[in-house]
Amino acid sequence: MKKYGFTLAEILITLGIIGVVAALTMPSLIHKQRNKALEAQFKKTYSMLAQVLLRVSVDEPDFYNDITGMNSVSGAITKLKPALIKYMNVAKDYNNKDYIDTLQEKYTNYDGKLPLADASWGYVGQFVLSDGTMIFTECTSMCTPAIIIADLTGPEKGPNRAGYDLFAFAIGSKMELLPYKRGDSEDKASRFYGFSNAEKALSEPDYFKNLP
Repeated sequence: MKKYGFTLAEILITLGIIGVVAALTMPSLIHKQRNKALEAQFKKTYSMLAQVLLRVSVDEPDFYNDITGMNSVSGAITKLKPALIKYMNVAKDYNNKDYIDTLQEKYTNYDGKLPLADASWGYVGQFVLSDGTMIFTECTSMCTPAIIIADLTGPEKGPNRAGYDLFAFAIGSKMELLPYKRGDSEDKASRFYGFSNAEKALSEPDYFKNLP
């Protein structure tokens, strides 16, 4: 009885076709998986920060009034950071290293064209959680508002872009966690382009799915 099988050439052609298909589909699959992971980490981090603020409000009922009016550095370092850090599982404390060292060197705006920080940024609190999330504590003028910035994947993993893995939140008067809003966040020519995208990430169901 005659036996039939594939020739070596046919096997090689088939493997070649499989390789081409994989090369075409893998980037898309990796991209989708990355965006799903970012979405899951965003939701986890947002929930965690909201719960931490709730605990702070219970233990320090006057926290919001106390921090309001403080200068940026004092509010971020001596008030906000210590209040948060005691409720978090911290893997590494950067001990208030210059913000510029991290943001200017590692982070960009939404489209990756401009560094997020410049020489006008000063010292703020920085620490990394056990899951790799990096937290920055910052204050606007007179701490109105105080700001919490979260890098969902940490500075070493990337993409390190505002609106991708870096999101900013403001502390409301009732100690609620709110999306931080900047007027120039929608300006593509601004280094803060995408910096206020936490609001979109919270309100738009397909925000992460549609990340480029």
